[in-house]
Amino acid sequence: MDTAKAVSCKVPKHHTAESGSDAQAKFQADDKSSCSKVHVKDSASPVEHIQDAVPPKVQAALHAGTGLGETLVTLVLCAGSAMLSAILKRDGFDPIAVAFSGNRHKPHIHVISLDLRQDSTWRFLEYAVVTRIVLYAHAGPPCGTCSRARGIALPDGRPGPRPLRDERHPMGFPWLNRDERARVESANNISVKLAKFVQRLHNLGIGFSIENPKNSLLWIIPIFVALLDIEFFVDFDACMHGSERLKHTSFLTNIEELRALAVECTAQTQPRRKAHKPIMSEFNYTQTVQSDQLPCLDAKSMLTEPFCGVPPYSKLIRRLAKRGVRWIC
Repeated sequence: MDTAKAVSCKVPKHHTAESGSDAQAKFQADDKSSCSKVHVKDSASPVEHIQDAVPPKVQAALHAGTGLGETLVTLVLCAGSAMLSAILKRDGFDPIAVAFSGNRHKPHIHVISLDLRQDSTWRFLEYAVVTRIVLYAHAGPPCGTCSRARGIALPDGRPGPRPLRDERHPMGFPWLNRDERARVESANNISVKLAKFVQRLHNLGIGFSIENPKNSLLWIIPIFVALLDIEFFVDFDACMHGSERLKHTSFLTNIEELRALAVECTAQTQPRRKAHKPIMSEFNYTQTVQSDQLPCLDAKSMLTEPFCGVPPYSKLIRRLAKRGVRWIC
């Protein structure tokens, strides 16, 4: 019996063959997918348009004849799902994504598992900075101990976790129990090392950004307050850049171009649509094809190989079969 199916896919703006290698030597791995639904973007890679904005180290490489597409590295620390790294990779950059071994997120590309509490990790990152052409670094340090949501009752009425610091005690309350103290000291250790690292990046002329909630207590830790001499805040609502959540976010950065992110939500209710086109788009267009075969998909409904003219890494959004049977992916 004929079971021809109509298949709709979202097609990524760049699709190239990926290859894996030793993570300690160079981060390059299979790009599984990114699940954002975003808008159309010019097919030209932004790598081709940034010569005027790159740091002196990159300019020197250009004058020496080094190709941009092969040299521009980005660092993403506390990468989580590695969505940012996956998009940077698709746009032609060479990302190094770092996450803790206990990362609860399923990354969109492979990450290097490193413990940011260890000095050896920061020596590795320093080595990467001085031996590679690093254009940009981003970090989203853990905000659990700095969250102002602590102390707020849970939806079922139970009390939430108690606060661990405040404005008068930015490094942690002196009366914390042993487990709480260990957690705060661990977070403080990462924060201090990160602040020193971005100071080093700034001295080298490398752009960076640090992400946390707008009202996070991370911003009042003394070493971050001192960074305001070389950095500034960019505050925005994530829903204005494609998120379905009204999340008040801040970047502490030295990159003037990131000021374009500073948009506040204008919706009266929880947003469900994109008020502004996302800055980093992922898909060019949707395409519908007919076939009596189903495509080969990964766990995220992404094509693992070309299918009826649709390139790999395209996202399957629905399947329609005859006789009224319908599947939504």
